[in-house]
Amino acid sequence: MRLFGVVDGFIDRKDRAAWLTGIFDGSFRVLPTLPREHVLAAAIADALNGATAGTFPLEFEAKRGHLVRYTTPELSTLRVSVAPIAKPSRPVARGVWNEEHTIGVEVLKKLEGNDHTAQLDELAELSERIETFLQRDELRELAGGVMVDVDRNPVAESEDLMKGKYRALIRATYHRELETEFAELVPPAADATLSGEHAIAEAIKDALNSAAGGTFGESFDATRHHLVRFDVPGLQTLRVSVAPLAKPSRPAARWVWNEQHTIGVAIQQKITSSAGNLDQLDNLALLSQQIEDYLRYDDLQYLAGGQLTEIARDPVLSFEALAEREYRAVLRLSYLRDIDTN
Repeated sequence: MRLFGVVDGFIDRKDRAAWLTGIFDGSFRVLPTLPREHVLAAAIADALNGATAGTFPLEFEAKRGHLVRYTTPELSTLRVSVAPIAKPSRPVARGVWNEEHTIGVEVLKKLEGNDHTAQLDELAELSERIETFLQRDELRELAGGVMVDVDRNPVAESEDLMKGKYRALIRATYHRELETEFAELVPPAADATLSGEHAIAEAIKDALNSAAGGTFGESFDATRHHLVRFDVPGLQTLRVSVAPLAKPSRPAARWVWNEQHTIGVAIQQKITSSAGNLDQLDNLALLSQQIEDYLRYDDLQYLAGGQLTEIARDPVLSFEALAEREYRAVLRLSYLRDIDTN
């Protein structure tokens, strides 16, 4: 699978002030162990940390994470964290998919004393400066993505303000195009004994389990279920489960109905690494992307009579699960199927 864009990596250098030069002269190191949304988040963090002195009214070190507000920070110190939020994708032409990466930049700090006006003014200015910094023309194209939107709504979180904390979440959306290819894969045969949604789920399961060795960074046996369970005990071993989520249908013409099958592919495992170690989370996030990309191959876009029309991860990761030290990502795959009622 090839990527259209400027680069597909981010700067890995001690001299952060020179990061921008590296993007354009190619003197960067591509890190293939990170999924695309985290390559982009890391590039944003590097860009913020590489800004010249005086760019921002307050000093900080931006850090990449897997989820905004995953760990409780020492709020007496200003925290700026960068993490993926959502990632819908859909085909726009034969062999071409659009990905929309929404990356969150969170500004968080505990307010001190009784009069917070001056602190709030300074933090609000910082949030605006971060926005305008990322909107610079030289940063519009970053790590293979093109910025199409920056949003801060609400401007600051009212619930946090009531608790004496400032929290602003800047959502930066980047557009990216992927070119898919034929991989000479044989789509699984549809199981005629199953309902339409379960026939598609079964085909997805079979496709994942028949992938060639080395396709995925982690080993697993996908299983089909009638429900994506979020209360699975243990999870010491990786669990990949496939189950139908939704099935709206509407008439498209006389005697023809369109069914839209949404099938969930859940990737779940207990986190055993320490809180500051992102390796296990990075590996599981990369697996989630690999599963997406595999099912996006042209050979597999038609399964059990359904055509793949969208893949979404929104949110990219479950906050509730991660708070309990569980990685849980649910890929939502939409398949369009025509039904002849005549």
